[in-house]
Amino acid sequence: MSRKDTKKIPVDLKKIPELTQSVEDKLSEIMFRHGLSDVDVKSLSAEFISWMKDHFGGLQIYFPKGIYDEAKERASAIKNDYDTGLTLDSLSKKYKLTRQRIYGIIFEK
Repeated sequence: MSRKDTKKIPVDLKKIPELTQSVEDKLSEIMFRHGLSDVDVKSLSAEFISWMKDHFGGLQIYFPKGIYDEAKERASAIKNDYDTGLTLDSLSKKYKLTRQRIYGIIFEK
């Protein structure tokens, strides 16, 4: 974005970091979709952004892209399959993992 483009943005938005603005925009969109009034949406989104800044301001936050959740779900499915009687070899073929990895997932603490 060039300096010339920033002049088109309202003054109060120039100070809002991109992530904060994205969160506020998405939150507003969701609240509108659920039937909240324009006044409520603005008030609640401002309150939430203020809370975020107070609690997370200055911190680096990592948002995983879902890989962790997928691995967790897969591990749960492997454990369930094992509990129903599937062998390590059949689980290894089904999930395309080594036998050692299957063993590690089933018996991890």
